[in-house]
Amino acid sequence: VTNGEYWRFVNDPEHGYTQPTHWCEQGWAWRCHRQMKQPYFWKDDNNNSSNNTNQHRGYRLRTLFQEIDMPWDWPVDVNYYEAKAYCSWKSNQEKEQQSPYRLLTEAEHHILRGIDTTGSSSSSSSSFHKHDPVTVQSGLDFSMRNANLNLAHGSQSAVHAFPPSPTGHHDVMGNAWEWMEDHFNPLRGEGEDDDKKDDTDTFAKHPLYPDFSTPCFDGQHQMIMGGSFISTGDEASIYARFHFRPHFLQHSGFRLVQSLSNSDPIPAKYLTEEEASQAASTVVTISRDPQDFSSSKSTDFASHSNGDGDEPKSSSNVYETKQSLDMYLGLHYPRSGESENLPPILPHDNSPQHGLFFPQRVAQLLTRLVKQESTNASATTTAEALDVGCAVGGASFELAKSFDRVDAFDYSSTFVQAAQRMQMQEDNGQTEFSVAIEGDIHQRVRAIHDDGVDSTVRSRVKFFQGNACEMEAMQTSGALTNSYDGVLISNLLCRLPDPLACLASLPRLVTSPGGVVVLVTPFTWMDEFTSRDKWLGGYYDDGGEGRRPLWSKDTLQSIMEKNGFEKIHEENIPLVIREHARKYQYIVSEASGWRR
Repeated sequence: VTNGEYWRFVNDPEHGYTQPTHWCEQGWAWRCHRQMKQPYFWKDDNNNSSNNTNQHRGYRLRTLFQEIDMPWDWPVDVNYYEAKAYCSWKSNQEKEQQSPYRLLTEAEHHILRGIDTTGSSSSSSSSFHKHDPVTVQSGLDFSMRNANLNLAHGSQSAVHAFPPSPTGHHDVMGNAWEWMEDHFNPLRGEGEDDDKKDDTDTFAKHPLYPDFSTPCFDGQHQMIMGGSFISTGDEASIYARFHFRPHFLQHSGFRLVQSLSNSDPIPAKYLTEEEASQAASTVVTISRDPQDFSSSKSTDFASHSNGDGDEPKSSSNVYETKQSLDMYLGLHYPRSGESENLPPILPHDNSPQHGLFFPQRVAQLLTRLVKQESTNASATTTAEALDVGCAVGGASFELAKSFDRVDAFDYSSTFVQAAQRMQMQEDNGQTEFSVAIEGDIHQRVRAIHDDGVDSTVRSRVKFFQGNACEMEAMQTSGALTNSYDGVLISNLLCRLPDPLACLASLPRLVTSPGGVVVLVTPFTWMDEFTSRDKWLGGYYDDGGEGRRPLWSKDTLQSIMEKNGFEKIHEENIPLVIREHARKYQYIVSEASGWRR
């Protein structure tokens, strides 16, 4: 899709960037947040339109080193959200088509190349060199061999500037990366059964770069293929499979595709059930069992239990899935479902209603202790609070009722995005999620804020992604301020890979005398999340004095006192997490308050 073709979408006053009609919910939220009116590199030029035709007026293009007259035949640079919005708009423009437009898939991209890129015909290195020119050719060679790749040129070029591939398609390799329908996913090993559901056991991490791929097998990263004019080395390889979040820009464009029939499944790999069902494609899920979501990641509130006591079935990051998101929206916003007449707990005698509003109650504890220790106890607000592992934001908004500013971060991008949507929505609720009833039966409900969380309160919170084990680095980079009056770390420690690193950063985060840290944790240590040598306790010491239990509570107190904090409060706080209408987790976390 060229700049000229995309211009028609931008210039449509009833659709385009001015109306949410063709945007997904996350895409429209991104557009509104960034106040986008056209692609990022397009620059308004309404006062100088002499360089534009009557059909295309008002824009210039910002390239690497200068702004130039808009090259309407170059590929448009957009992110995934923008590409999908154009597909929807184009489909609406051509309603007579049997199936809607969509993006290319990884499998289809290989077909468009018209060459064997598997290397299956020969295992020799010469076979791979033959099929992968970047291993033996320079940028100049690429320029002479019909591809704008490997810095053959210093910019993009017209989409028809080079001859097409053997299948008749231009720029299959080079010029601009192409957004794929596929989520980034692990490939199967050679000869694996196509019907096998769990792909992750055939994927191996390279010891020199173990975290390149695996953190992105989360359903939140879209694949890009083909390389761009500036791609070099392995990024210019025909074997390259890269990935970015849908709001990223990466010299990336897209190609329009139509299935032969609207009923044909899209040959793409999806890692969440929601997007798979929307595309009517074969679903590949990270997990289907709600018990898998009970074992929390590094920053959630359910770090305490695993359903009926089973060990986690997968080490995948289940906290990037729709099922987990739905569960935590219910935990953080228990008023949700009021208008749908769906209570958070099935009514029955002695129901544990006291376990609801857990995020709000731990936030209220921090607020109370900060005011208690403040030298200005009569003040109606205090300066700044930090919510470490904020999940979907329930505690953060509660803190914002009393604090002037709340910084809130979580390791899960899915949770942070949900919190940001709750921040932007109107009081009557715009975010929806599914509540499990029985088996595959779910009910959609609106996410509703607690009383008192109005637009003013919501505006005091800043949500962002972060790592609780690297808070000193976050503070150095400016992501965190120099000091907070109160810090909340709720049900987090026993899901961190290095809880000591988290605790060690607290003296830098709370520097003023009287500052308070509230730690809430059930001390549910599991090897899947924290290696045993990093546990604060929960094991036996087989030292010289005989076999004796070491308790996390005692170790925590010793660490906090060494870090310059005094214990001022302790209580047990229960919480309830719904799995479905007749199954709930009941957890009792220990909450402790510490004064600087």
